[in-house]
Amino acid sequence: MRSEERRAECPTDTQHIVNLSAYRWAMETLGSIADMRLLDAACGTGYGSFALATRARSVVGVDRDFPTVREASRRYRQSNLRFLTIDCGALAFEDASFDAVVSFETIEHLNDDRQFLREVTRILTPDGWLVLSTPHETAIGAVPDNPFHCRKYTWDEL
Repeated sequence: MRSEERRAECPTDTQHIVNLSAYRWAMETLGSIADMRLLDAACGTGYGSFALATRARSVVGVDRDFPTVREASRRYRQSNLRFLTIDCGALAFEDASFDAVVSFETIEHLNDDRQFLREVTRILTPDGWLVLSTPHETAIGAVPDNPFHCRKYTWDEL
């Protein structure tokens, strides 16, 4: 994901509200996350990671854009939250390090989506969760209209 697509927190911005609602939905879907170790893959500016950290045991937000990660680290400080500059195709964590991975509007940006999924599978505990979102399409092989996207998925493709 390029810097231009990372959105800063802005409570009056409709897209910000939509993005933050995805994190709230993830918390509801995962249930009690008080004992969970969570990874926010492609965390962007960090406000979603911060929201998760209000309830989770620990949260690590990763993004490949160093200036964005530096700003998230400065802006969102909490003892159970940290931010790291890491590419989602090479998640530098031990096997079974996380109980859940959340990744919103990310997979469509990745050249190697299968590598990302292999990495997520590796770092999740055996009973871990992947909660993700991506824009969808109705026709297989549709060309993305967003210049930052590598692909679009139909329900079956995803």
